[in-house]
Amino acid sequence: VNVHYDNQEEEIGRFSNDGIRLFYTPTLRPDTINFHSVAQVSTNLAMQVPPRKDRFFLTRSCNLTVTDPDGQPAVLNLLDVGYHAHLLGVEMW
Repeated sequence: VNVHYDNQEEEIGRFSNDGIRLFYTPTLRPDTINFHSVAQVSTNLAMQVPPRKDRFFLTRSCNLTVTDPDGQPAVLNLLDVGYHAHLLGVEMW
């Protein structure tokens, strides 16, 4: 579960009263979903956005070798690609 909150004015006493209902089972599913961040600007010092630039293009690629737990070739089913910039980004595509 990944939740982002924002309080730019840093107002004291702000709180969230939303909730989540989580269902679980002891019976594991045959597939596992994982999250991998491969191009995260905020934690990768090699990917810096220069200051005072009107526009800056950042392009990356990712080459994968997918294997099963025994090291044999496996299939990867990509479920989502998400762009993430919080207050840093103005446009993304």
